[in-house]
Amino acid sequence: MNPSEKETYYGILPIKTNERIYGFKDTFLITAGYGIATWCFVQGAWISSILPFYIALLVTVAGIMLFSIPAFLVTILPSRYGCDIWIYQRAIYGYRLNLIFLIIAVAFGSGWDAVNARVFADSIIMVANSMGAGLGPNLTPWISIVCVLSGFAIAIKGPIAVKKTTMIIIPTLLVVGVAMVILILWHITPQELNAVKPIYSNDYNSISESIVYVTESNFAYAFAWFACLGVIPRMVKSERSSIWGHLLGMGLVMTGFICIGILSGTYMSALGIYSENITESLLHIGGPFFGSISLIAIACANISTQALELYAFTLATKVLKPDWSYKKIMVGWLTLILILTF
Repeated sequence: MNPSEKETYYGILPIKTNERIYGFKDTFLITAGYGIATWCFVQGAWISSILPFYIALLVTVAGIMLFSIPAFLVTILPSRYGCDIWIYQRAIYGYRLNLIFLIIAVAFGSGWDAVNARVFADSIIMVANSMGAGLGPNLTPWISIVCVLSGFAIAIKGPIAVKKTTMIIIPTLLVVGVAMVILILWHITPQELNAVKPIYSNDYNSISESIVYVTESNFAYAFAWFACLGVIPRMVKSERSSIWGHLLGMGLVMTGFICIGILSGTYMSALGIYSENITESLLHIGGPFFGSISLIAIACANISTQALELYAFTLATKVLKPDWSYKKIMVGWLTLILILTF
């Protein structure tokens, strides 16, 4: 790729329709890869800790899909004009305020990346210790950097590398996700799950109050990815492919994995344990073998998410400071994530 082509993909130049590399399938797979990560299990476990199983599923599916529609409508303009959302926001907010918004958005997103990396490490330690390895928690940040650096190695090569990676990883993740559901429901029925008292339900005055908190949280969850919503659609060949790819990938699939987190969290609540890590659930079900299955999912999901996050953060920053180096910007955001991880 020559310097001009790199600027088209990494910089502020609008991408022409005939230069774009993503269709509907690519958009769906990439956004699904971004949505499927440990944060789904963290969100799902918290919801399951305060709401009964059926109500938790209903509120989550209805809430996130409802809030995703206005959030993902913002992808229309980038796919229409081939530019990132941070370009046209400069006309609304001005350069300085737009830069402040970017820094805030990316800084909070980096915290989620650190959470994903640490759960990646916790899962490895859990599975290894179930086999008698005897690893201590002091190794967590050191194992976490494997996840972050693996994502960086993909992201530094740009959107084509991200596309190729997700084409392999995401179908695997979807299969593993279905396998997780089957394994848990093999050991406990939906009726038994719904009879489980949420482990932290007493922290709220009523179910109605819990529903309000979960709805608010899901609203925030759906809008949390705003900083990255212009990165992929600017390279999508049509507006229709962009909006449907985001709604089904980042909306529906991500919601499905949050529901898997609810399923896992409710199962652990039945055992009197609050757990945000689905590896722990599957270790209780079937030992190291099933724990290794979830570890594959967590590893693949978190690495692909790290890659897309770093690419999105870097491009959004370069839009506002086009004279900065793509690689140096990415190394800067990588450093922040590593610091937060430690």
